[in-house]
Amino acid sequence: MKISRSRCRAVCRRSSVRFFLLNAWEEKLEKVALPESVQEKVVKEMKRYRKMPQSSAESGVIRSYIDWILDLPWDKKTEEQLDLSAAQ
Repeated sequence: MKISRSRCRAVCRRSSVRFFLLNAWEEKLEKVALPESVQEKVVKEMKRYRKMPQSSAESGVIRSYIDWILDLPWDKKTEEQLDLSAAQ
């Protein structure tokens, strides 16, 4: 089977984007202080994403989910104000 050069370039470009994305997630995962259960879930989803064809609709959902989880401010907290009269 013969593959055209443009098709080969497109596949290589998609593969390199996917590789870059997985590396970026791994770096973020090391920097962010996630709860252990969340970290396990993210690692599991990254493994699923790595195995999944890029043309799959579910790969876009997984990518958005991982981005969303890693972008949440897990290590930042604010003081809660429980004063009902101040809330009104």
